[in-house]
Amino acid sequence: MPHDETQLSSLFQQRCTRRRFIKTAAGTTVVVHFIPISAFSDITLPKEKSSNWQSEPGVAKQRIDGHAKVTGQKIYARDFRFYDMHGWPQDGQHIVIVRAKNTTNPFTGFDLKKLGSECQPVQVLYGDEIISRLHRPRHSKHFKHQDHPIPGPVNPVPDMAEHPYIVPRGETANYYGQPLAFLYFNNLSCSLKVQELLRTKEIATYDPELADLPYQASQGMMHLVRYHDGNRDLFSFYQNGGAKDYQKQADQWQQRIQQEIDQSDHGFHKMSCSMQAMDPMFMEPESGMAWYDSPSKTLNMLLGTQSPGDDVNNILTAFSHPKAPASVSTVNFYTCYLGGGFGGRDRSMLPLNLAIAAVASDGVPIRIANTRFEQFQSGVKRHGTKAIEQLHVDDQGFIQNQVVDITLDGGGRKNLSPFVVQQAALMSCGAYSIPKTSVHTSAEFSENIISGAQRGFGGPQAFFAIETLLDDIARTRELDPISLRMQNLLKPGGTFLTGSMVNDNLQMPLMLKTAQQHKIWQQQKAQREHWHRHHKLLYGVGFAMTMQSFGTGGEGLTNKVHLNRDGTIEVATESVDMGNGSATTLALATADVLGTNANNIHMGQSNLFPLLNMHTGGETRWKDDRWTAVGVSSSGACETAYHQSFIVGQAARVLYDAALIPAALALWQRNESPANMRWHKGLLVSDDERLTPLSMQQLAEQVYQDHGITTALAHGFHLRNWVTADYRINNQTYRWVIDGLAVQRAGSQKLDYVPRFNGQYPDPADQYMIRALFTPCASLIGLTVNAHTGETKVRESATILNAGKVLCEPLVSGQSQGGLAMSIGYTLMEDIPPGKDGAASGQWNLDKYQLPKAQDVPIDNQELVLIPPLPEQVAGRGIGEAAMCAVPAAISNAMMDATGHRFTSMPITSAKVLARLQGKPQPA
Repeated sequence: MPHDETQLSSLFQQRCTRRRFIKTAAGTTVVVHFIPISAFSDITLPKEKSSNWQSEPGVAKQRIDGHAKVTGQKIYARDFRFYDMHGWPQDGQHIVIVRAKNTTNPFTGFDLKKLGSECQPVQVLYGDEIISRLHRPRHSKHFKHQDHPIPGPVNPVPDMAEHPYIVPRGETANYYGQPLAFLYFNNLSCSLKVQELLRTKEIATYDPELADLPYQASQGMMHLVRYHDGNRDLFSFYQNGGAKDYQKQADQWQQRIQQEIDQSDHGFHKMSCSMQAMDPMFMEPESGMAWYDSPSKTLNMLLGTQSPGDDVNNILTAFSHPKAPASVSTVNFYTCYLGGGFGGRDRSMLPLNLAIAAVASDGVPIRIANTRFEQFQSGVKRHGTKAIEQLHVDDQGFIQNQVVDITLDGGGRKNLSPFVVQQAALMSCGAYSIPKTSVHTSAEFSENIISGAQRGFGGPQAFFAIETLLDDIARTRELDPISLRMQNLLKPGGTFLTGSMVNDNLQMPLMLKTAQQHKIWQQQKAQREHWHRHHKLLYGVGFAMTMQSFGTGGEGLTNKVHLNRDGTIEVATESVDMGNGSATTLALATADVLGTNANNIHMGQSNLFPLLNMHTGGETRWKDDRWTAVGVSSSGACETAYHQSFIVGQAARVLYDAALIPAALALWQRNESPANMRWHKGLLVSDDERLTPLSMQQLAEQVYQDHGITTALAHGFHLRNWVTADYRINNQTYRWVIDGLAVQRAGSQKLDYVPRFNGQYPDPADQYMIRALFTPCASLIGLTVNAHTGETKVRESATILNAGKVLCEPLVSGQSQGGLAMSIGYTLMEDIPPGKDGAASGQWNLDKYQLPKAQDVPIDNQELVLIPPLPEQVAGRGIGEAAMCAVPAAISNAMMDATGHRFTSMPITSAKVLARLQGKPQPA
């Protein structure tokens, strides 16, 4: 099979996150507690149990976490010190991680005298000491300089800890920013001084003899070929992905497509693009604390993370071997707000670093807090990318053939590159129906800082290539750019790149018509004359259209809805709020079913799936009512609006059907049909006006008196469609769109599993769709270019977005505004140069890394146009990534319109623009 982890196995990869559960590791039982920071009695958090944040059902006046954030309360990991933690020692040690700035010579140690006599570390933990106690690396860069042999058996290690996790003495760093050792300091002031000193001084010592270059393997590849002839696909991944010789067949069909392009007399177009690496630049650099209490074998950790369950599983795996440096029986994992994520905290090394440093600290708590310099030096980046796009367009303007080759720079660790490779391949056709296409994407190792799943997962790079080339085709043929896109759009019921059908009506023709009628498009000539006459500036308008997929293709989600006796509602979710407003959105998700918002939301509750006692793995066996394909999916991939909110709604539906309806019938003392009931101004009313409207508090009191169901814990699985099944409660059968359910009754202390039956399950062929959900988005950009300085400034923008059913419009608007700002930075200024002179030097901060400021963003001239959902659209779409994917190409297209020059190397800086306008070579 050619599609290793980048394809089929990723569809059902269980990423099981847990809050309080029992895990078995190496024959021992480990109890894991996930504890939100709201559990601290002396910390004032958002007034989540009040109604300050909410308005009427389904409406929020502000973010549920907004008050705490804007008033500076302790909610981020960096805010906490050892004395904040109940039961911890009141003081501890501060860790400085020394990172590699040399990838050519073997690392031999440190010259600690350079730190000065007052700030000597109390302990130095070297890489070979860590590795020897965790595992033997699978491969090494070279061995001839290895003065410190690595003994011991090959222990089970998580993927995170596999070589090259840290550089042993005697070996050479595989990439810039790779950890060399941990330095321990007894006071914060010394650690801060050393962090500052390491920016400009090199304390690491190296063997003068150059080392051999490392073996460079691919971090992942994806090859998708579709050949459509007439009314059917002769070859596609959906039809042929399961074949053992898929790759061989794909190569043959690719050659055929390339021959057709090469033999075309006209209509052949080609473009090469390059896109730089980019930092997520979240507000809070990574930080955390940990304490290993050896007498109780308890590991305590506090941090903000996108994937808390993954982090704990990696840590437990690292310490699961009998000869591991510590035995862990309990993990207390304190979860904080992240302070931004954008994918930059997914598969982060910080949690493992914290655990290892804590275990080696002899019972003393430790703290790691990156400076912004260190975050630039070591944090996950967006992949630098090179793309070659070829299109053959016939005389009528229809795209017939496409060949795409995209190479991603993965840096020195794999991280999530395989999934970025997959998404880049899937998005290469954009929003269009192309009958014959071959797409090859790959991620390669390099000595650069590691790259990962930053916002868009490869989508922005793929869309930039096709959307800029389409504009050039329209210009060459003197066609309207939007009309050219209109005739090539993927239509409802059409087939996607994989060969699978897109069932959803994405309303993309309406979006294009909306763009054509927008004032930015209609007033191009007038605006061009205005900016030239009054400001002597060049003006141009650009358009781009994207269709970003969301989700990971096979989602498993678990959410819990609880009814308190006073009628208030609580939601518990495995999802993590990464700054995108998930907490607020999910608190609103109960309103449609229960007539009220949740009063309290508990994020990162990763115990939920284990509480169901369901299982995954092995061959598909849906007949086992406790089996599901995926236990828990990532918090990323824009899953809140569609996936998480839907399952919150289904858990609420269980409470409504099996608890509130019986309570209402008991209070009314008659058998009224649920079809005649509805919520009105927070009251449950009947079409029969003789029946008294009931408040949620009245209903809850009746539920508790009757020992009715007060908690519904629901698991859902989505692959193209949701799994649907029947469940029997109180001798009544209900059909809900979930595949796992447990309920708890008033007065009971346990959850009761409710078996499913008569299930409707996925078609096995659906796994070869890879993705089934899409969010279309179009961007209109109006900008000016100063011909004398090369300065480019976005003056106005319009984002036309199909967000489906909008749960909280201000949050959608915020995502759109943030996507525009991030894209302006990505396209025009932000850059992480490769090699030792870039951020790897440890000297990069916001003085060198240019971010867009208020003056660079059209604050008063940006518009969000939401396409009204169709009646059948009952859920929202993931929009966090989609809102930014079209902007870079739209900016480049606008610059082409303004200057007559095509810029395909990002960032498109003023220096590059000026050089092109003056006919000089462009600077690198």
